[in-house]
Amino acid sequence: MITLAPSPARVFLWISAVYLLVLGLGSLVVSPSFAVGDEVSGDHLFGVIETNGWHGLAGVVLGAASLAFAMSGRWAREGAVVMGASLLASGVVFLLYGEGSVALGLIPVDARDAVLLHVLPGVVGLVCAGATPSWRSQNATAGPVSQGDS
Repeated sequence: MITLAPSPARVFLWISAVYLLVLGLGSLVVSPSFAVGDEVSGDHLFGVIETNGWHGLAGVVLGAASLAFAMSGRWAREGAVVMGASLLASGVVFLLYGEGSVALGLIPVDARDAVLLHVLPGVVGLVCAGATPSWRSQNATAGPVSQGDS
C-alpha cells in the first residue's frame, strides 16, 4: 500500500481550520457582541487577541471553509489560495484602518492580531498553494495507452 505525503496546501488548510475554529468559537464565547458602528466593543481572547462576535463569526466561517477544502484533496490548492488571500486581505484592511479603530464598522482592530493571525498566515497559505501542484498535474498520465501496448 502506497501512502502519499499530504500536500503543503492541505497541511496549511488543516492547521488554519483548527486555529480559525478555536479562535472563532472562543471569540464568540468571550465576546458575543454583534454591535455595529459606534457601539462596537471588543474583549480579549487569551488576554491578547481583541475580538467580538463579528470577528468570531468570521473565524468560524473561514475555519469551516478551510476544513471543507482540507477534506477535499482535489481542491486543496485552490482552497489554500482562497484562504491565504482572504486572510492576507483582511489583515491589510485591518492595518489600513489602524490600531484601536473599528474596521468596516464591525471589528475592533488590533495590529498584533492583524499581522500574526491574518497577514502572516495569509502569506503562508499563498506560499503553500504555490508549492502544491494542481490535481490535474498530479493525476496526469504519460499518455493514452493503446490496446496493443502492455
